[in-house]
Amino acid sequence: LNPIDPQLGYVFGGLAYSYLIKAEYQSALDYARRTTHEMPRWMAGWTGIIAAAAYLGDLQEAHKAKDRLLELQPTFSIATYRLKGAIRDKRVCDLMDQGLRLAGVPEE
Repeated sequence: LNPIDPQLGYVFGGLAYSYLIKAEYQSALDYARRTTHEMPRWMAGWTGIIAAAAYLGDLQEAHKAKDRLLELQPTFSIATYRLKGAIRDKRVCDLMDQGLRLAGVPEE
């Protein structure tokens, strides 16, 4: 990895989602944090933090990330995430939906 690559956040985001799928939530959270550090306006980083933190039971961090995500995109909801998201696998969509739901992301 190139440490000065302006798109490094995409790599970290992919790793975060990979660890989410494997149910390795601490690693997912670590990479999702790195994603938002590199690309603070990219929604996928914030959704990764929300889901990973929620699954770890750290609702304080999940709510903080949810609040930041809603600052960036006030109309964000689970329904819009599913509609506009790049995830096509139903199991992964369900995993993310539940993580977002645990943190109190609006349904509609």
